[in-house]
Amino acid sequence: MTRVWTQENRDEDNNINNDRYNSELSETDFNTTEVAEGHSDDKAEGYDEKLHYLNGNEKHFEHINNGGHKNDENEPAEKSENGDSFFGLHWDKDLEKELAEQSKMMLKMIYFFQVLPFYILQFTSGMALGYPSILVPQLIAANNSAIVMDNDTKGWIVSLDYGITAIVALMSGQLQMMFGPKKTSLLACIPICLSWLMMALAQDISAIYGSRILVGLGNGILTSSVYIVEVVSANRRGSVVMIETAFRSLGLIVVYLLGALIKWQTLAWLVTPLPIFAFIYGYFIPESPIFLSQMAGYTQIDGERGPNKERSLSKTTWGDWKSSTKNTLELYKRRDVRIPLMLLVVVILAQQCSGMKIIQGYAVEIFADAFTKDADGLVHGQEVDNDAYWSAVVMGFVRFVATLLAAMYINNFGRKTMYFVSTVLTIIFQIAFGIIDVLDVGYACKAVPIFFICGQVFCLQLGLQTFPNLLSSELFPNDARSRCKGFIRAVSAMFSFIMLKLFPYLETHIGLYGSFWLLASILFTILPFIYLFVPEAKDVDLNNIGGFFKPVVTTFYVEFPLRETKVPTVNESFHRIQMIQNSFGSAGKLLNTGERVLLAEGILLKRGSGKTKRRHFFLFDDLLVWGSVIRENINYIRQRTIPLESLHIEDIKDSNAWKLSCPEKSFVLEALNADEKCQWMLLIHFAMSRIPTVKQAKNFRFQGSVESGESDIVRDNPKKRDIVINATDMISKKSNKAIDAFYQHMENGKSSTEKTKF
Repeated sequence: MTRVWTQENRDEDNNINNDRYNSELSETDFNTTEVAEGHSDDKAEGYDEKLHYLNGNEKHFEHINNGGHKNDENEPAEKSENGDSFFGLHWDKDLEKELAEQSKMMLKMIYFFQVLPFYILQFTSGMALGYPSILVPQLIAANNSAIVMDNDTKGWIVSLDYGITAIVALMSGQLQMMFGPKKTSLLACIPICLSWLMMALAQDISAIYGSRILVGLGNGILTSSVYIVEVVSANRRGSVVMIETAFRSLGLIVVYLLGALIKWQTLAWLVTPLPIFAFIYGYFIPESPIFLSQMAGYTQIDGERGPNKERSLSKTTWGDWKSSTKNTLELYKRRDVRIPLMLLVVVILAQQCSGMKIIQGYAVEIFADAFTKDADGLVHGQEVDNDAYWSAVVMGFVRFVATLLAAMYINNFGRKTMYFVSTVLTIIFQIAFGIIDVLDVGYACKAVPIFFICGQVFCLQLGLQTFPNLLSSELFPNDARSRCKGFIRAVSAMFSFIMLKLFPYLETHIGLYGSFWLLASILFTILPFIYLFVPEAKDVDLNNIGGFFKPVVTTFYVEFPLRETKVPTVNESFHRIQMIQNSFGSAGKLLNTGERVLLAEGILLKRGSGKTKRRHFFLFDDLLVWGSVIRENINYIRQRTIPLESLHIEDIKDSNAWKLSCPEKSFVLEALNADEKCQWMLLIHFAMSRIPTVKQAKNFRFQGSVESGESDIVRDNPKKRDIVINATDMISKKSNKAIDAFYQHMENGKSSTEKTKF
């Protein structure tokens, strides 16, 4: 199947902006007869006109690069030492840079204060999740006859809220679709506040259970990351979501710290006012723009309004609820929803195997066991070493620091790079902690188990624990995000419930060391699956995220017959090029420079050195790029590039193939049919004919960026280097080379005579 991007795919604004250009440029069609006759070296006539157009309109480009101030020929612009002067107005470039920095800081502050109520709710959520870790040891030490603590009771206190969250989260997606992510998340303030109030007044185990049920209800409704990713820009949403996780980690630190100093009921009284403040603050912030646009009848922010689809946000009937439920069931049948759902279930399972939920819920007990010889859990009436509480505080602080580091570096690396570094180091620390527990090292030196638990928490928080929350907010299309996020949270909560309920029994039967080794084994088994199938969503626009899960279709982004005016703009290609760059991972070259245009892509057979291989090819306006396919649109390796200016194309008659040559190599490409072959050859010729024009246009853009002081951003987009970035880059490149070598060995092991199918 072949798809051609027509003029109707373009925004109306681009057509308007091109009117002047089109009026001065020839509408000459690309000469197709020359290729049919085999004259592959001849260029199409008429395309030097664009170069002539550019040369004849340098003043027009200077006008653009000078900020829109066009000078009269007889009145040259005056220049000052610190800046430019236009019509007598002086503009200081140093002042411009300072204002730009201030604008960036102001934007960060706007983001922060807009999502602050949800950060507060995540803080209280973190306290609620860590609360059983200090509650259970205090109840055990109290030796209260009304609250007898055994394995069954401990398991219910720690896991009950997750069981309720699993049920409620399934409905939270429906609530968000009907009322919006802001209102739904603020609704969580009510049960969260009541849970702390009930815990403060609790006198028996039933009241404690009731409080934990309310915690689960509030956490099930609270899906604030959906709101956050929909109100921030693509390049900032990763760090903003990480800050949300940092507030949750800060809540853990506070609850561990207060648990070492005050009684559990006093602590509950102190937390009760926080959700009330979050509710009042959140009432005055705006709703998600994506939700508002969907309620106004749009399927996407920039989509077309459907007829009679606008509905009131304040009137929701039982019929709306039933219709929404039916639509949700139909939603799960879509490929761009079904596939990320299945992937994220596996990612959530890996998250549970990190051990963070167990450490979070049983932190004090785990440290107490590690400090005791031959211990298999606390028993009713046993005094808890006070160092176990302070060790939990240290662990919480380490988690908080790791979350801040993840937020700091998430824009420097891909999600998957940090995820795999985090996972491998977590497995190492899990195995190491099991060894020191078997040897009872903690009985002689308490610092050793503290180090290994904190090391594990630090590593898993860099990606393994935090990224599933981010991925579940990124990988779904706009119209499915809220409902699918609720489903994923339900799955996560159910896994957590099972893990926390079973942990006391696992500790009793296979020991603390056996429990951690079991988790490490499962995590090691899951890791290759995540590498192969989970896409890299960094910097990808949410409106295009579903492209990762579509099958590869040969697509020509220039409408035939070929004309210069039908070439896509840089902005039109930007998001797709970003996805292609992400699919090659950190081992690939930088493709999305902000200057490149994508002309075509598709699967072709590549023949060379006596072998036939299936490759995904991408034709840009200056490069031909291809790579080995691991998973279509998700994972490519062994990226290869050839500049078009060094390319020579030759037709192979009576076949679907043609030959490409460059100074270093030559190979044959074969399309699915004759029509695709013709279109590929025509478009490659067309792209080669545009090379002088493309170079000149880039030079104009570069000159303008130099004058504005932004040339480094436009061309190279360099990152600030430090030891963390350098070390991670080195590990990532070496691991990618090893994977490339492994797949190349597999390909070379196949028979060269094996027929490759599309």
